[in-house]
Amino acid sequence: MDILQKKVWKYGQDLETHTVETHIYRLRKKIKDTFNDVSFIESKKDGYIINE
Repeated sequence: MDILQKKVWKYGQDLETHTVETHIYRLRKKIKDTFNDVSFIESKKDGYIINE
């Protein structure tokens, strides 16, 4: 999650987790609607993983 915050969204350490969760939710919805893939982005204990 730190990499996404810094590299993609240009946010610092004080970013609230809910912001990242909201972005992930929207990405998942677009991927599902476009590619019918519900497991492309998975939640893990320490963050998220993108499946190929």
